Amino acid sequence: MPLTDKEMVKLVLENGWVEIRQRGSRHHFKKEVFLSCHDFSSWK
Repeated sequence: MPLTDKEMVKLVLENGWVEIRQRGSRHHFKKEVFLSCHDFSSWK
């Protein structure tokens, strides 16, 4: 059985996405990703 719109929005929000805006039935989401960078030249 397919998901309803409300179920899909709930699932997306539970998985770390943030709703940034909504216009009518269109929802816009974003997910921030944090990357850790290391200076590998110091590893010897």
